[in-house]
Amino acid sequence: MSQQIDRFLTALPRGHRHVYLAWRLSGPDADDEPFYVQRRRLQGDWQPLHDAAPVLFSTDFVDTVPDDGVYEYRVVARQRPSYAARVDTAQPPTNLAFEFPLTHAPPPGLYPYRFAIGDLQNNGRSGVVVLESHAKRVQVCAYTLDGTRLWQRDTGLPDSGGWDKRMNHVPVTIWDVNGDGRSEVIYHSGPGHAFANDFYAEAGPDEMLTAVDGETGDVVWECPWPGTRPRVMFTVGYLRGMEQAPSVVVQDGTYGDLVLTAIDGATGRVQWQVTQARGGGHNLDIDDVDGDGRMEVIAGGICYGGDGSILWQAEPLAIQTFPSRPNFCPTFPVYRCSIWWKKENPGVYLVNAQGETLWKVPFGHAHWSWIGHYDLDGSGAPDARFMIHAAKKGANEYFPIFYPDGRQWLELTRHQAHRYAAVGWEADGATCFAHRKDFCIYRLDAQGQEIRLPGSELPTGSLFGRWQICADLIGDFRENFGCIDYEKGTFFVAQNPNPAGRRARSPQADFGYRHERAQLGSGYYTYIAPALCRVDP
Repeated sequence: MSQQIDRFLTALPRGHRHVYLAWRLSGPDADDEPFYVQRRRLQGDWQPLHDAAPVLFSTDFVDTVPDDGVYEYRVVARQRPSYAARVDTAQPPTNLAFEFPLTHAPPPGLYPYRFAIGDLQNNGRSGVVVLESHAKRVQVCAYTLDGTRLWQRDTGLPDSGGWDKRMNHVPVTIWDVNGDGRSEVIYHSGPGHAFANDFYAEAGPDEMLTAVDGETGDVVWECPWPGTRPRVMFTVGYLRGMEQAPSVVVQDGTYGDLVLTAIDGATGRVQWQVTQARGGGHNLDIDDVDGDGRMEVIAGGICYGGDGSILWQAEPLAIQTFPSRPNFCPTFPVYRCSIWWKKENPGVYLVNAQGETLWKVPFGHAHWSWIGHYDLDGSGAPDARFMIHAAKKGANEYFPIFYPDGRQWLELTRHQAHRYAAVGWEADGATCFAHRKDFCIYRLDAQGQEIRLPGSELPTGSLFGRWQICADLIGDFRENFGCIDYEKGTFFVAQNPNPAGRRARSPQADFGYRHERAQLGSGYYTYIAPALCRVDP
C-alpha cells in the first residue's frame, strides 16, 4: 500500500469487548468516500473487519473483538492506510482519547489558568501549551496530545498577580506570526528578577513579548513588552491582509483607559499604538468585520483599521465585544455581528458591520457570553439560532438566551450560567455544555431543561470554569473537550464515544475556526462559539 495518512484516528474501549473508532475526512476524499476498517493484534497481520462492505455514511465504527487485549486499528481509503490507533479493550470504558501528566503538578489553590492550542509541530496535528507553576514562576510547557513534552520555558514572571492573584498577566497563543510556515508560541516574559511578595502588580523593567518556535522552543524574536498592568491580553490577526505576516495586538488594561499596541509578527517592531479613553473587555477581538480581506480590531466597541485609525465607534463605553462568523445572524443583512455589555446604559447590543445598533436589551453587569445553535424543531431554520448572554439585571442575577432578533428564548439559572462551558459535542451542531460541577455534558431541550448526554462523563477532579479547550482536535468532525484534572495533575481530551450517524468535514478545515480557537489563551474570560457543522458534507 501507499504512504500512510493521518486521519486523526482514535480508538476508545467501551466495555464488553467493544471499541469505538472515529476518524476524519481529508481534503481529497469524496463525500461518500468508502472506508475499510482493519484490525490486528500487536505485530500481527492486518485483518479486514467487513468483507466488501465499506463504511460509507459516517467516519466512525463500533467493533467487537473476539478476546480482550491490546489491538491496533487503521482505516484504508484509495489504497492509503491511516496511521494506526492502539487500544486495550480490557480497560474500563472511557471517553478520554488522551490523558497525560503535567510537568508540574498544580500547587494547592493555584491552577494552571491558561491553555493554547495550535499546530506546534507543523504536521497538521494540534498540540497544547499549558501555563504551569514551578518555584512560584510561570512556566510555558508545550506538549503533543500524546503527552510528549516538546519544551519548557521559564517566563521569569511570578505565578500570582492582579486582583484575583492569577496568571492574567501572561497571555499566550500559538500561530505562524512571521509567515515562515512554522508555528510560533507568543507569550509575555520577564528578566527573572524578584517581584515584591512574588506578586505581579505592575510591569517591571526589561519585560518582553517573546515569540519562540512552536516545535523547539527556540527564540524567534523578542521586543519590549508594551503593557504596564496585570490585566492584559493580546490577539493575532492579519491587519495588512492575508498575503502579509499577521500582527500581534496587545491590550493593556481592561475597564479603564486602554493602550493598544500593534506589533509586526515578522520583525517584532511596533506598527502603531493608540490610547483609548474608554474601557475594554476580558478578551480582545480581531476579525475581518467588513469583509475587505483585512482584519480589524474591536476594543470596547471601537473598531480600528489595520493602520490603527478608527473606522467606527459603537454606542459609548461598550465593554465586551464578540464578533461572529459570516452569516451567523441571517435575520439581518450584516456580515459580522457583535454583542457586549456596557458600563453606562448597560445591556446586550447587536450591531452591524458599521457599528450601528440593531437592537439592545438593558440589564446590568455581564459575565460571559456564547453564540450557540439550537435547532428546536429540526427545521434548521434561521430563527433556530440564538445568541447567549449571561448578565445581571439590577440587583438580581439574570441569564437570558436571545434569538438573533433580540427576543428572549429562556433564562438560565445561576447554577447553569456559572458552570457551563459551550462545546459542539453533538453531530447536529447544537450547542452543548460541559458542566464543571456535575462533570458531564448537557444539551438543552425546547423548554431549557438539561438533558444529560450518554458517554459524556468527565473526570471528577476537572475544574475547568473559564479555562478549557473546546475544539475539534481528534476523531471526526465533532468538538472535543480538553481540560485539566486537578486531582491527578493531568491534562485530558474527551471525545463523544457515540456513533455520529452521519459524516461531515472537520471545522478545522475552516480558517476562521482555526484562528478563533488559537485565541483561547490570549484573554482571561473565555467565550466560545461552537462549530456550526453542516448536516451534509
